[in-house]
Amino acid sequence: MAFNMSKCIYCLQEKSANEFSLEHIVPQFLGGAYAPDIFKTRNVCKKCNNNLGLFVDGSFARDSLIGWYLREIDSLNIDTLDKDSIALPLVCMGKVENIKFPDVPADYVCESWLGPFGEQIYWVRPDDTKKPSYIGGNPIDSRRKESTLYCFLTEKSKSYLSLVLKSFSDFESKNNNIRRVLGAEIFDSEGTKIEEIKGFDKRTQLDEDRVSYFYQRKDKVIQGSLCFDIHQSRRFLAKLAIGFINTFYDNPYEILENSYSKILYNLLWLQSNGTGLPKVNGGEDPDQRINEITAISNCITILFLNTGEGLTYTLNLGGKKVFTIKIADTNKGLSLEENKMLILNKNLEKSVFISFREFIDWKLKNVENKDLTELVNISKSSEKILNEMRESSPINFEEVF
Repeated sequence: MAFNMSKCIYCLQEKSANEFSLEHIVPQFLGGAYAPDIFKTRNVCKKCNNNLGLFVDGSFARDSLIGWYLREIDSLNIDTLDKDSIALPLVCMGKVENIKFPDVPADYVCESWLGPFGEQIYWVRPDDTKKPSYIGGNPIDSRRKESTLYCFLTEKSKSYLSLVLKSFSDFESKNNNIRRVLGAEIFDSEGTKIEEIKGFDKRTQLDEDRVSYFYQRKDKVIQGSLCFDIHQSRRFLAKLAIGFINTFYDNPYEILENSYSKILYNLLWLQSNGTGLPKVNGGEDPDQRINEITAISNCITILFLNTGEGLTYTLNLGGKKVFTIKIADTNKGLSLEENKMLILNKNLEKSVFISFREFIDWKLKNVENKDLTELVNISKSSEKILNEMRESSPINFEEVF
C-alpha cells in the first residue's frame, strides 16, 4: 500500500500527508493571515506548526520590547475601529518585587502592566521559570491554572472609561482561567454604584483584601524586573528565513539542505556548534536609512532584496525596530524577478505586495498608490486622536506610551 509522503520545511522529516497543516510563513500577529497566498504553505507538519508557533513566534511576540513596539503600531490604527469598541493593548512593565498581595501561592508571581492612561494593572499568575522572558508566561501552562488581573484606575480613566474597560477586558481574552477585577468602584450618573460590569468578576473577600492592601501600602515606588532572551529573536528570524526559502525558490528542499541553511536550522532548533549558537548573516539593523526607507508607522513591512549572491529580507516593525537577515546565499532557482515590498496591517485586514521600485516612487510622491496612502492617512488620524487624549490628560504620556 503506497502512502503519500511529504517533507516538513522546518524539521525536514518525511511524514504522511494527513500530518500537515496550513502554515502562515509570516505569523498572524504580524498580519500574515492577510498576506498573499504565496506566503502560506502546507509544507509544514502539524507538530512544528503548533510548537514553533507557540515557542518561537509566541516568544518573539511576547518579548517585552517587541510587545511594546507592536502596541505602538496598534495604537496608530485605532481610527480603524468603531469609536465605541476601541481598545488598546496593555504594556508589560515586568515582574513586581515589592508588592506582596495577600495569600499569593509560592509558585505564582505578580506582573505589572500599564493601561492606556497609566492604569496600574497587576496580573497574579503562575510563574514560568522555564521561559522567564515570555511576558505573561507560557500560555499553555498559564491557562491551566486560575489567575487574577487587578486594574487600578487613574483620574484620566474617567474621561475614557469605555476604552479603558474594553482594553482591560480584551487582554488575554482567550484565557478563560483569568479573573478580571476592578480595583475601583464605578457609579452611574445618579450616583448609584454599578454592581456588575460586563467582562469583570465580582470581588471575593480575597480580592477585597488585596485591593485594600494596594491602597494602604506605604511603599508607593514599584520595583520590578524584565528578562530578555536575545536567542528568541534570532530563532524567529531564522524561522522566517526558512519559510521565505519555501516561498521564493523553485526547489526549496535543495536550498534547505545547503551549508548556509544548516546554520539557520541550528539556530532555529538551538543546536550549538561547540562554541555557542551559530551566527547568521544579519540581525538587528542599526542603519537608520534602511529604517526610514522601509518604515510605515502603523504597519509591518518586509523588504525582499536580491543581492546578486542570494536573497535577504528586512523586517521593519513600524519604524520602531528593524531586522535584516540573509535568507539564502544563492540565486539558483530563485523565482523572485525583482526586489519586493510586503506591507501588512492586521487591523485593516489588508496587505500590499509591490515592487520595491514602486514603493520608493510612492514614498518620493512620484506616483500614487491608494492602498498605501489609505494606510498612512489612518496612521495620521489615529495619532490625532491619541494627541487629543494626551493633551487633556494630567499624566505624562511620554512615560505611558
